[in-house]
Amino acid sequence: MNSVNGAPAPRPRDTASRRPWALVVVGVCVVVATATLAIPAAVTYDAWAWLTWGREITRGALDTSVGPSWKPLPVMVTVLLPVTGGAAPVIWLVLTRVASLLVLVFAYRLAARFAGVAAGAVAVVLVLVTPDLDPRYLRLLLEGHSATVTALLMLAAIDFHLGRRRAVAFLMVLALALDRPEAWPFLLLYGAWLFRYEPRLRWLITVGTALVPALWFGVDWWGSGSPLHGADAAQVSATDDGRIGTAFMRVGQAVPEPAFLLSAVALVFAHRRRVRSLDAIAAITLAWFVLVVGMTALFGYAALSRFLLPAAVLVCVLAGIGTVWAWQAMATRVPAVLAAVALVLVFAPFVAVRAGGVPELLREAEHRQRLMDGLDTAIEAAGGRDAVVRCGRVAIDDRGSAAVALAYKLDLPMREIRPAVDGVPGVTFVTADSERYAYVTGKPAVSITGTTVAETPVWNVVESRCGRRG
Repeated sequence: MNSVNGAPAPRPRDTASRRPWALVVVGVCVVVATATLAIPAAVTYDAWAWLTWGREITRGALDTSVGPSWKPLPVMVTVLLPVTGGAAPVIWLVLTRVASLLVLVFAYRLAARFAGVAAGAVAVVLVLVTPDLDPRYLRLLLEGHSATVTALLMLAAIDFHLGRRRAVAFLMVLALALDRPEAWPFLLLYGAWLFRYEPRLRWLITVGTALVPALWFGVDWWGSGSPLHGADAAQVSATDDGRIGTAFMRVGQAVPEPAFLLSAVALVFAHRRRVRSLDAIAAITLAWFVLVVGMTALFGYAALSRFLLPAAVLVCVLAGIGTVWAWQAMATRVPAVLAAVALVLVFAPFVAVRAGGVPELLREAEHRQRLMDGLDTAIEAAGGRDAVVRCGRVAIDDRGSAAVALAYKLDLPMREIRPAVDGVPGVTFVTADSERYAYVTGKPAVSITGTTVAETPVWNVVESRCGRRG
């Protein structure tokens, strides 16, 4: 077998012939992503903040003191969206959903590179039921999270590297490092390797690597007054004594349990076949898991399941490869159909359990969209944006995505959306459906003293000490 460093030899470089197919695939993803807008789901907390920050940067006034921890890559996209006006959130959803669909494409490509079409198909099915029991991938896709972009960049970097397109692979790793701090060691190691073996790329490596601290710490310093504000904001689990156990639990739930076993099978066969590329992919996977857990243990960062997604999709790829190679080995001893049925039976219960969570996930996504869309209705019913902000302070009784969305919709810095008006003139958005609110948040809706100026199915708007409207 012809090989390069133990891996299957890359296909001949025929960029011109591949480009039309790449454009077709991306075009199909754009069409499908646009069609999914018919599924009820809204932009989530982090994305509302990134949209707000992108708009603020275009005005030369950035405030990152409130909201999620700062990360450069999403805002490098949202800073381009203010010119689209009110369409910016929808465009963000389409872009991130395209990325989510491309994750499936690259997971298929990477698994099929080593073990054919069936391996790619298995990898895609497994990705769809990651990274936890919900399964959360569908929610990440629908709500415009950047986690799927992170997974895409990881898969694309590996795919381009194996295809000997090293400059593009480095750019993927660079973008990954601008989205997740766990990627910083990968950028340094890959950059150092390229610096030695690809002298033509040294200028790109030098400039790109220097951009990472500048954009992470320099821009956050501008927006918050402290270069370490984002790191401090990310320490949401620092006081949780059980955070390490939670982190390991989420690693264990990142993929269906048989995927870990079949990934190990892939590595055993890869060792026998001297396919060293899979050893490298496994090392990257393990390193990402270790970094997420380690940062939780050392710094108190949350080991959320979406942070594990880049490693989870690589496990899915390895499991797809391992499934096909295991089937091929079994088929030498039993009929091929029986071998295939046995492997399906191994996976089916675990996949079915996760798929069973999809209806509830869709119901929750629809509810969150009602909250977000209901804000527009409530603002209009209260007299419009100017009437709302004219009174004084603006408050909302939901401190989740709705608070950040309200800041964006009212064109205010996020710090100006308070939990209460605290006895001064102001307007409060109060959840109208108190029973549903209590179910989602675990606490009852707040009762506000004042004059109700708007009642909608989702939100009530209450003025306190505003006086007569002019």
